[in-house]
Amino acid sequence: MGFFDKKYCDICGDKIGLLGNRKLEDGNLCKNCAKKLSPWFDERRHSTVAQIRQQLEYREGNRAKAAAFRTSRTFGRGSTKLYVDDNARKFAVHKGGDFAADNPDILDFSQAVGCDLDIKEYRRELKRTVDGRSVSYNPPRYEYSYDFRVAVHVSHPYFNSMDFDLNGSSVHTGEVCMAVAGNNGAWRVSSAGRRGEDEYRELVQMGNELKAMMDRWKNGGGQGSGAAMPEPELLRFGSQNPVPYKQSVMGSNMVLLIRYFGTAEIDIKDPAIAQRCGSFEELKKNLKKEICMLTDNMIQKCAMENLSFNRLPSRGRDFAEEIMMHAGSSWMTNYGVQLKMLSFSGFTLADESREAYDRMMKSQLGQAAVPVSQPNTPEVSASWQCPFCRAQNAGKFCTNCGAKQP
Repeated sequence: MGFFDKKYCDICGDKIGLLGNRKLEDGNLCKNCAKKLSPWFDERRHSTVAQIRQQLEYREGNRAKAAAFRTSRTFGRGSTKLYVDDNARKFAVHKGGDFAADNPDILDFSQAVGCDLDIKEYRRELKRTVDGRSVSYNPPRYEYSYDFRVAVHVSHPYFNSMDFDLNGSSVHTGEVCMAVAGNNGAWRVSSAGRRGEDEYRELVQMGNELKAMMDRWKNGGGQGSGAAMPEPELLRFGSQNPVPYKQSVMGSNMVLLIRYFGTAEIDIKDPAIAQRCGSFEELKKNLKKEICMLTDNMIQKCAMENLSFNRLPSRGRDFAEEIMMHAGSSWMTNYGVQLKMLSFSGFTLADESREAYDRMMKSQLGQAAVPVSQPNTPEVSASWQCPFCRAQNAGKFCTNCGAKQP
């Protein structure tokens, strides 16, 4: 048979165009049939016609699972995300917008084998111009950016790994080098400057939560008869808008704008009630709003008591206890949710307030003010458990994931 001889698909029988053939071990496959294969399948050239037929039968049966899939949570910020259906104990990695039409492979929790995390660091050297020439700084200076690669390993007849980036676009941190190798395959965060730091930390946290979840599935955690309850989830919350905080500074009254952030762990006890709010993502948005509303009120109360904003971290535990008390009496009734843990990770001045504060200090002291990036808290030598990764620590920052002591 010559190169230009007509070829026909051994699956559907249609004529294959000049550039449309997808070669099989013992036959030919048209591009339309090839599109129906799993996007994670990469052994086509070593597959027989019979094996391709079997996979296409599996893929047709998968359509019903994709149509029945109900997303309760997602991992990822780009076009490709990992989707979880906690009630059905199913998950999928999908790129695109039309979930049912695209027919992503639906897997059981029991098919999870593990998860590998990899932060790709890129750096670009900064140079200065001297006499019309581009010259390196001494020592050299670099700008850094990062991609967050995840490899989800599974037990499946047609593929064993699904790789994707958690981030949508690269995270730029300026001249701040963020990447630090972690223990047991988890990601860590170095203490660094502010540019891009929040996004970097959130993606690190997301990756570590995804890995921990896959490890629980791999080890059979939560399995049992009947419908499984959703596993506890971590919520990262923060002030949606800076909170005005009036206080006396150096004998003058000024209004400072304060931001805060923290984490909460929730346990969905009654999915039927929780789903009345819509999706689990909508439920979590409502819970975060309630936490922020209560926190805003308590911060305003501290301002009325003339408490210095530098002492706000010392009130974080009181804030958490009051919110826990409020949520314990209402969230179970309203949402079917139990608030298991709440902690505040930090309080900081918004950029405009920091600049105003520094200008006032400079004018009144006659010297450059010490920048206030975050109020200092007393050194604590006692051991504490990280609210994000559960590691035990003695210093101010978690040695495993980099989170600050609450």
